[in-house]
Amino acid sequence: MEEPELLALSLLSVTLNYDGWTIPWYHWMLSLAYKTPIRDFYSLRERSPYGLKNAALRAKVAKSMQRQGDSEIGAASLSMHHIFEAWALARYVTKNIATIKADCLLIHAIDDDISTTANADLVYSGVSSPRRRKIFLDDCYHVITMDNERDLVARETQYFFEEAAELNRDRLNEANVPIALRPRHQQSPAFRK
Repeated sequence: MEEPELLALSLLSVTLNYDGWTIPWYHWMLSLAYKTPIRDFYSLRERSPYGLKNAALRAKVAKSMQRQGDSEIGAASLSMHHIFEAWALARYVTKNIATIKADCLLIHAIDDDISTTANADLVYSGVSSPRRRKIFLDDCYHVITMDNERDLVARETQYFFEEAAELNRDRLNEANVPIALRPRHQQSPAFRK
C-alpha cells in the first residue's frame, strides 16, 4: 500500500465497517449468503436518505433512482459481488493501515448513515502518517461532497493539499524534474549507462 511519491491523502467518509444507522440489521448474514447461489441474484437497494441530509438533494436523487436506476450518488442497488469486493478491500486496508505514510486528511459526518465516526478514528490512529488531520461534520450524512457541508469539505481539502505541497516543496520540485535533466549524481545507476 505504500506509494513513495504519494504525499497526501484526502479520506472522505471512510468506510471500513458498515456500521451506520441505515445499515440493515441482517447485513452480517450477507457474507454467508455470498457463499451460496443467492450471490448471483441478490442486490442491496439504496434507500432514503441516500447518504444525504439535505432534503431537496435527497428528493432529486430519489427521483433519478426511480427513473434511471442510478443518480448523482451512484447506482440504485449494489450487487452481492460489489458488496463482497468492498468488504475485501476494507479488510485489506485495515490489515495494512500502518503502511500508510502519506499525510492524511479525514473528514467524516457525525451522523453518517453508512459508517460511524469509529471508521475515521480507526484510520486516524492506525496510519503511520506524520501529519494527520481529522474533521467531523455535524450537518450532513455519508455523501459529504454533495450534502450541506460540501463547501467546507472542498475548502478544507484544498487547504490541506496546498499545505502538503508547501511543506513538501523540495520533494515535489525534485519529482517534477525529468531524470535526464537532473545532475548526474542524482540519476539512477541504470540510467547512467
